[in-house]
Amino acid sequence: MIITEKVEILSLNNNWNIINKGRSIDIPAEVPGSVFEALLDNNIIEDPFYGLREHEVSWVYESDWEYETEFDLKPSFLEHKVILLRFYGLDTVSEVVLNGENLGFTDNMFIRYDFNVKTKVKSKKNKLVVKFKSPTLIAQTKKEKLGLNLNTGYAAIPGVPYLRKAQYSFGWDWGPKLPDVGIWKPVELIGYDSLKIDSIYITQKLHYNKNVNNFKEIEEVTDNGVMSANLLIEMILNSELLTSEFKHYSLKVDLKAPDGKIFTSESVINILTPKVEFTLEYPYLWWTHDLGTPNLYELSVTISKNGIIDSFKQKVGIKETCLIQNIDEWGESFFFMLNGVPLFAKGANWIPVDSFIPRGKKRGLYQSNLRNAKEANMNMIRVWGGGIYEDDLFYDLCDELGILVWQDFPFACAIYPNNEEF
Repeated sequence: MIITEKVEILSLNNNWNIINKGRSIDIPAEVPGSVFEALLDNNIIEDPFYGLREHEVSWVYESDWEYETEFDLKPSFLEHKVILLRFYGLDTVSEVVLNGENLGFTDNMFIRYDFNVKTKVKSKKNKLVVKFKSPTLIAQTKKEKLGLNLNTGYAAIPGVPYLRKAQYSFGWDWGPKLPDVGIWKPVELIGYDSLKIDSIYITQKLHYNKNVNNFKEIEEVTDNGVMSANLLIEMILNSELLTSEFKHYSLKVDLKAPDGKIFTSESVINILTPKVEFTLEYPYLWWTHDLGTPNLYELSVTISKNGIIDSFKQKVGIKETCLIQNIDEWGESFFFMLNGVPLFAKGANWIPVDSFIPRGKKRGLYQSNLRNAKEANMNMIRVWGGGIYEDDLFYDLCDELGILVWQDFPFACAIYPNNEEF
């Protein structure tokens, strides 16, 4: 009997071991983490950044590895109608096995993987195994199968464009060849019975007192102002309900301004893709730190039925960034305009904070590096395509520090396959 419809989330980040193919290595491993991290933590290998040691540890990425854990579940959790096993990031080619049953395969470190395990979990001794294949051997196999040696980045291991894996890890002019393997983002079980928030997307439109595209004199820029902003909040919900049952559930969206004022929308849910729009008069704008204050609104979304079932929170900056490319006497302009004001972009290329990305986050490198960027008067950071779609922490910090992000797609200096997968 279901006592509550509230969405439950259980972390599965604890009690993992990694095991090599020959089972000569069986050691504890942190999740999020990686094989290289675990080997370093357990003194199996020495620091590969010292001297030429990177060449002494190639056996690590040329081997297959397994991550294993066991977990128990309370009877109340097993009663949920849907139980999802969610991996936020698996690096990269793997097979996921739960209680001896194959759940599926993964081959992309940049995306999330969900598996419905309602009929596969039990109360005691659930065994979860993630079997990783050697990334370099998989790349070599794909290259030989297709017969094309795709060009790669500087000094990189051949064949790597065939893998949806961060390209820097295979070697670059600034970094070593240390392609890692492992569960590099959190793992969790999600139980729900009726409705669950899957994702939220926000679009915005600013309304100015002048046509910012026609500015010719600096005085026009200084006299420019934003009169209002329209925010459209689009949601995607997951459901185990019939459409006729939606009417029993309510949706509440709160938007809290920097001055504490709260804008609220309440409605009955009738579709799985509800939309809410706010019109804000003279909004607090988000600015880069050199032009003003990076103001942030606080967005809160809740689904309720006799109490909150699921919720979502996120900070939102109200801004408009435009790339201006106008024909001029020299050819064509290329500059950014922020909230109607021309911006002199100052910044740098952002590569992953560590060859072993989870380790860099644990060491606080996101905070220190981005604060240093601000202190160096940078107002824009380019996330380089040879790296990753960055951690949420990176984007949150940029929002708070007043730094714009130029986001590359994860491709760099190579020819890639042109199939649908890519």
